[in-house]
Amino acid sequence: MAMQPLDLPEVELRSGWDPLDSDVERACRIGLAALNLIHQTLRQLIEPQELGPALCRLDAGEALGDSWDRLGELPDGMATISLLQLVDSLAFDADYQLARYGLTSLSEDHKELLQTLRHIGVRV
Repeated sequence: MAMQPLDLPEVELRSGWDPLDSDVERACRIGLAALNLIHQTLRQLIEPQELGPALCRLDAGEALGDSWDRLGELPDGMATISLLQLVDSLAFDADYQLARYGLTSLSEDHKELLQTLRHIGVRV
């Protein structure tokens, strides 16, 4: 049975951000959802083995492929690309990372996601 994509949260962006740029909005929603999943895992509200599959359901790799060219042309485009790359790599490395280093290894990923979202302009 194929896993359904997760519903993505709404994002509140700083003033001056172009709300018509759906690629940035999609990336920010994916990043915020990933941040929330990692936070829930760190607080042990979800099981660590559920994190990888949940991150995969965010489809960060698909979003990256769909919007790579357009994002590269935007002022915060490289940060947005980095955000999607981080979520995509976490989706596939979470199980290994947790098995090898434990829950505390997610703290740096949480911090990096938070900083990148703030750089792009998401109010977190």
